[in-house]
Amino acid sequence: MQEYWAHTGPSEGDGGWQSLRQHLARTSGLAHLFGSRIGIPEFARAEGLLHDVGKYSDEFQRYLVASDALRRTKGPQARLGWRVDHKLLGASAVSAIGDVFGMLAPVIAGHHGGLLDLADSQALWRALDSAQVRERATRDGVFESLVEGDVLRDEASRHGAPGSADVLLRMAYSCLVDADALDTEAHDRPSRSVRRGHSDTISSLCAQLLANQDALMADAEPSEVNRVRAQVYGDCLKAAQLQPGCFRLTVPTGGGKTRSSLAFALSHAAAHGLDRVIYAIPYTSIIDQTVEVFRSVFADESVVLAHHAFAFECLDQSEADGDSSPRLAADNWDSPVVVTTNVQFFESLLGSRPGRSRKVHRIARSVIVLDEVQTLPPALLDPILDALRCLIDEWGTTVVLCSATQPAVGDADRAGAALPGVREIVQSPEDHFRTLQRVQYVVPEEPWSWSRVAEEMRSSPTVLAIVNTRADALDLLDALDDPSALHLSTLLTPRHRKAVLDLMLARLRNGDPCRVVSTQVVEAGVDIDFPLVLRAVGPLDSIIQAAGRCNREGGLSMGRVVVFEPTDGHWSPGVYRTGTELARMRLRDDPSSLHSPTVSTEYFQRLYESVDTDAQGIQRERMRCSFRTVDERFHLISEDTIPVLIPGASTESAEHALECGWQLDAHQRAEVQANSVSVRRRELSRLEREVLVVPIDVRASVYRWVGTKYDSVRGLGRMTEESGALIT
Repeated sequence: MQEYWAHTGPSEGDGGWQSLRQHLARTSGLAHLFGSRIGIPEFARAEGLLHDVGKYSDEFQRYLVASDALRRTKGPQARLGWRVDHKLLGASAVSAIGDVFGMLAPVIAGHHGGLLDLADSQALWRALDSAQVRERATRDGVFESLVEGDVLRDEASRHGAPGSADVLLRMAYSCLVDADALDTEAHDRPSRSVRRGHSDTISSLCAQLLANQDALMADAEPSEVNRVRAQVYGDCLKAAQLQPGCFRLTVPTGGGKTRSSLAFALSHAAAHGLDRVIYAIPYTSIIDQTVEVFRSVFADESVVLAHHAFAFECLDQSEADGDSSPRLAADNWDSPVVVTTNVQFFESLLGSRPGRSRKVHRIARSVIVLDEVQTLPPALLDPILDALRCLIDEWGTTVVLCSATQPAVGDADRAGAALPGVREIVQSPEDHFRTLQRVQYVVPEEPWSWSRVAEEMRSSPTVLAIVNTRADALDLLDALDDPSALHLSTLLTPRHRKAVLDLMLARLRNGDPCRVVSTQVVEAGVDIDFPLVLRAVGPLDSIIQAAGRCNREGGLSMGRVVVFEPTDGHWSPGVYRTGTELARMRLRDDPSSLHSPTVSTEYFQRLYESVDTDAQGIQRERMRCSFRTVDERFHLISEDTIPVLIPGASTESAEHALECGWQLDAHQRAEVQANSVSVRRRELSRLEREVLVVPIDVRASVYRWVGTKYDSVRGLGRMTEESGALIT
């Protein structure tokens, strides 16, 4: 019998070609293993057996021979100028089997290039003649291994509720692309393959945390703060024994939310046999803090995977490019504790590309902790909540909503998409908020000019002023005219912001004067403590979060939070302006009510009633299984910006690669992201005309700043007209 091949010889060593039968068998075995954990074992095994049947074609076998010959003569990086699309041919063959097997076709069609919209992909594979590959796969015994269609139908029916089919196919797709990538890696780069995996169990990590927390509490001085922290921690351990579902952890600033939420998550996972804990956090600054706390608990720091844009920039280039254990774990979240961004989490869950989708099956049977959950964008709320509901109801997942300003996302809070049966972890959050009340809200009767705000700042050596836009931050800096003042906004590169934040923390620790002008980048979760905070009126949750940066450690009998109306301030239209108007009404009625945890939920109820919570029409497209369309529409951060790279010594390698049109490795991507400022697309034409930016890759998707010197305090400052853009 003729042998058909899946892959040519490996990149490492002198191994032989991999047969197609072997690759299909090994991939199906891995997919079955992944599918078994989440309730679709035969569904996953079937797609593993069938995903590459398109490679039985003569065209693909000739392509492998030609590709191997080219690499032998031109080197391992050489690529043919033509390819053979085995994916659609395979989808056509699978669709021709009939019955429920047709459900596998879109997954097979997209297992390299990404899931397409179901209607579009069906039209593509139905136009192909797959008789040859069906005949050869039959002779090779591929179809003999398939289970009866009734088995697949039964597994699929458990996830067949309206709106749930798209998550079923995403889970199946994830099992396949992860299994396919792992088996291909084992053949092509076995030295990487053996570095995967971890040894610590959830139960072991839970025991380490409990022991660490017991020691910490034994050494803690008696105080009201520590009493609250102990009660919150105890409530978390009790609630962890409850059945999986949705929970709300409402804790005031300083109440020990980070460690207590981890105690709940690990104890709950251990009690119910769940596989991992995933923290989704809105800002990288909070991620760094959270990861530092978590890693201090465990004997092996590597059990905590930090996965965000800058997570691997500290590694050397070879490690960042894929050979280190943390970098490998980031491929598919094969780690017991994952700390990532909201963007990475949700754009993977509702994405269509194999790189991001590969980790989605690891989300099932996990504890998802949404930190600072109030930051979820209202315009995407319905698809986010419905996807989370599906994970809870059908994929064995527990979701924890963490915030001092809880949004109205439970089914008791709102009609439409909502999270089912949300249970409170803390028994008496109102009592804790009263106990830990550390600030007094002051609302001036008259609006303040920037010079008046600057005068107030000069009255205190240590003060934080938070404004709504980048333009407002620059105006206040000008009015303050203090050469030692610090500035934080997205006019600075992420690396520059981190350096400023580190300097701010050092000044606060040392008791040095520290006047800071910032946008919202410091509001949620950043561990800073000022005796005086000035906040330009904005959305209610932003005001309350800003107050969490005042008297955070309780060193004063009462801190002061001044919420002022700027005479020359700016507000973004849409949700931000609506939230600001609602906040103005609350401040006029009773500023002291901001100390109650219920005021936030009431505020969000009114906010969500005032805006379109599915502004992109994503739910309709999810019902149609329009995967590519959902991917194109679902973005937590607006894509209306382009990165402008600020050149420096650390960016030379990335700049050279971009100029040559090469694909950036992980280290170079991190350098670009860490040293760029986002500029709105409509502003680029002016910047190019004035020769302030130039494109540095062939697709012009990244630009280099060539204008006036990047400022050590203001970053790009007023060099862009769009400096008034809202920070998100």
